Amino acid sequence: MITARRTTILRQLKSGDYLTRERIRAAAAILLAGYAIALAAIVTTSPDGMLDFRGIPLGSDFFAFWSGGKLAAEQGALAVYDPQLNFEFQAQILKDRNILYLPFLHPPQFLFLAIPLAEFPYLVSWPFFSLVTLAAFAAGATALSRFRAAPLVILAAPAAFITVTHGQAGFLIGALFAGALVTLDRRPLIAGALFGLIAIKPQYGLLIPIALAAGGHWRAIAAAAVTVCIQIIATTLAFGPDIWAAFLAKTEFARTIVLEAGAAKWQTNFTMFAALRLLGLGAPAAYALHAAFAILVAASLALLWRAKTDHRLKYAGLLVACVLATPYAIEYDMILLVPAILLLWSLGAEQGFRPFEKSALAFAWAAPIFASQLAAATLVPAGLLSVAALYAVIEARRRAAAPVPAAAGAVRPIAP
Repeated sequence: MITARRTTILRQLKSGDYLTRERIRAAAAILLAGYAIALAAIVTTSPDGMLDFRGIPLGSDFFAFWSGGKLAAEQGALAVYDPQLNFEFQAQILKDRNILYLPFLHPPQFLFLAIPLAEFPYLVSWPFFSLVTLAAFAAGATALSRFRAAPLVILAAPAAFITVTHGQAGFLIGALFAGALVTLDRRPLIAGALFGLIAIKPQYGLLIPIALAAGGHWRAIAAAAVTVCIQIIATTLAFGPDIWAAFLAKTEFARTIVLEAGAAKWQTNFTMFAALRLLGLGAPAAYALHAAFAILVAASLALLWRAKTDHRLKYAGLLVACVLATPYAIEYDMILLVPAILLLWSLGAEQGFRPFEKSALAFAWAAPIFASQLAAATLVPAGLLSVAALYAVIEARRRAAAPVPAAAGAVRPIAP
């Protein structure tokens, strides 16, 4: 009986037949209802309309952006990268010195966004930022995948809920990726500019030049480089050259305290580096093994973008590889995987799903809702495994794909 049940479960996981349209829609409806209830509970249980029941600002990470923009406007941009001044300013806003310090870790050009956002009251700015960037991300991912059910898949994604509750910039980065990939072939200069704007979160741009070079997208590379240079020049003119030294000093804080010492909690970090640290490996060894892993991913991505294969596979590969390459990718950053999942699902719907593909896509989509808890309890890095499984799907398709004419690689409408 037990053996037969295990065989049935394995067969279902291999085929993915349990992922019917009705079950997917039902799961999405349940999750969306749960998100609405959770958000209502978070807001209504706030003791002062600013902090949650734990004493952490609502939309916690957005508070770092908003308070950083406010501090820069009042005391100058250099103050944002001074940990003591930053902490004192946050404590003054919250009227409490026993607060969780939420540092501003973004590059200086992010202040061009943070300062205007700080002009609005916090409880206006946070929802406004989340809704606008979510709408841009949903529009971009839908245009990229041409998948009619894309908005539902995005809204119901656990990573989307986590991004909203943290007030993070994942939707914005995802929208830039999607916009760049949608326009890459037809408007390479626009695509390059959008890629260049991803420098506001530079850890996700590590593999973009490799993919573009392997694919021969030289105009996009040039546009991206020019866009980064413009950001550097504009930031220097606006805030002074010393802003870069201050930022580099803050990156040391981010490396030693947030990443290496685990202030951000390794179980919430879906990377090879964090998984190795979670298992007790020292930082130098973890860095070395992560670097070797990232080089292998980069080589694989270059081969994928050189191949004459479906564009959807290349685009999905870039999105997933950018998450695998960085040593710092928190659970809310997994929103970048959702467009890749949509692209791979559209490929499977058109060309047929390979064994375990549907299960791998579902695993990566759902992982942010349980992976960190599982890692904390068992030391099993489910987050990393979910991202790696997704890339394994891409690599298997790359190896199996026969060359096709360039026109056949274009994204085509696919019904859900």
